[in-house]
Amino acid sequence: MQRERAIAVLGDHGALLGDLAERVRALDHRVIRVKTLEEAIDFAYERNVEYAAAFIEPMGLAYDLAEALYSLRVQANSPDMCFIATGEAPDDEHRATLREAGVERALWTPIADNALRFQLNAAMSRHTQDFLRCDTRAPVVGQATVTVGGRRKLVSIYSLSAGGAFLETPRPSMSGARVEVALLTPDGELSFDANVLYTNVPGNLSQPTLPIGMAVRFEDVGRTAWDTLRAIVTSHARCLSV
Repeated sequence: MQRERAIAVLGDHGALLGDLAERVRALDHRVIRVKTLEEAIDFAYERNVEYAAAFIEPMGLAYDLAEALYSLRVQANSPDMCFIATGEAPDDEHRATLREAGVERALWTPIADNALRFQLNAAMSRHTQDFLRCDTRAPVVGQATVTVGGRRKLVSIYSLSAGGAFLETPRPSMSGARVEVALLTPDGELSFDANVLYTNVPGNLSQPTLPIGMAVRFEDVGRTAWDTLRAIVTSHARCLSV
């Protein structure tokens, strides 16, 4: 029988992890809320569950974090489990400890909604292709304008790369459409002609892990604009890494 995939939220039942568990459930993921590694392992065996990811507050979890996380992967039969550290951002020494222990991603407080969705999507689809897989992407809180046929509409940015973006909007343009996208950056407004690669709209083919909206690829990104976008994305991506 195929094992159900779930997200583990591991640690004491405090306000941070409790709120995080509810927010993950609201994104239609099954959440396993456990206090200890042993409970997580037992649950995996008893309920035939495979962990796709686990949120941890690492400093209070174990003295030998690397051994603890390795043991959880092996004993819960979840070799592809992605560990996501949360809580207050630690100092550089503790970040190095997390990296050595195999923690791949982070969501330091305060946690924005699009950052949470982005990290969960990355953890759940580690071996799949995405529309901008050759570019570094990051969730970016901000708005943009899309112009189609002389009509402008305001949209929200879900994720951004130097080559394109996923734009959240209840009325996305159809796949294959050509649009103009304007982004407000610290260096001023940047405008690009863009192609709509695909859309996510309500219906049977909707991807529930993504917001309603559209993925666009920018055309003819000049060197200066590319450097500006790359700097923005790198800065946001750094906040999601250990």
